[in-house]
Amino acid sequence: MTLGLLGAAVVGLRDAMRADGEGGAPKPRQKAERAVATQVIRITPARIQPVIRTWGHVRSRRTLDVRTVIGGTVVEVGPGVVDGARIEAGDLVARLDPTSAENALATARLDVADAEAELAEAGKAIELARAELAEAAEQATLRARALERTQTLRRRAIGSDAAVDEAEAALVAARLAELARKKALAEAEARRDRARVQLERRRLAEAEARRRLAETEIRSTLAGNLADVSVAPGRVVAPNERLARVIDPDALEVVFDLTAAEFRRVADLGGAPLPLALRARLAGADDGPWAAGHLSRAGAEAPDGASGRRLY
Repeated sequence: MTLGLLGAAVVGLRDAMRADGEGGAPKPRQKAERAVATQVIRITPARIQPVIRTWGHVRSRRTLDVRTVIGGTVVEVGPGVVDGARIEAGDLVARLDPTSAENALATARLDVADAEAELAEAGKAIELARAELAEAAEQATLRARALERTQTLRRRAIGSDAAVDEAEAALVAARLAELARKKALAEAEARRDRARVQLERRRLAEAEARRRLAETEIRSTLAGNLADVSVAPGRVVAPNERLARVIDPDALEVVFDLTAAEFRRVADLGGAPLPLALRARLAGADDGPWAAGHLSRAGAEAPDGASGRRLY
């Protein structure tokens, strides 16, 4: 074995010396090129529009809470007043018992008639006071002329001092009577003014009673669909109690929230939302139709517990 190893070493040394003698070095082994299979696609220039997906809820911009103004007992419910039914503006929702309101209106009308009679009587009193004042003024004028004649006769030594004194007393009495008639006229005019104020107050009370009677009829002021209907004949309702809601189905909008980063992508430099197109579909309706719309406005405050914006 030793001789074999020695022979192999000699042969290797000989080959190395031969290679050096020929002036060359052993050629390195050439590496084979490796080919790797992969998929390729063709790049085509195009405009890419990012899509933001989010969730929200649908609501109507126009809704109405149908509420009572006064309390009472429901005696009638409007025809077709049920959840989901269509209602027009001015349609009857419910009618409350109008008995007390009708009695109050009748009393108010009687009070108005009483005040009108008082005003008419005050006007007649003024006419009478003016006539009495004119009569008293004429009497005072006559007494003044009588005194003047009596004084003339006294200067001619025909009359007496007693006659002059009597004429003067009569003139004073006539003037006092004229003053009393002036006072009576002033009182009659003040009575007329008070009657006018009282009549106006009674008319206001009548208008209030008429309004209260009208409030026993609860009518819708908005056309739409009914929801949350809670009215029935015989039910006792309190003032300002909600009987139903009216929702306008032609004014629906989607309310949703975006993060601050997402909002910057749909807003202009001034922070106003761009009128970008959007599509909405009911949750869970994967095969349902899409409703088209556009961004209209952004809320002034951030959503509760978030730092983004609420959009409509």
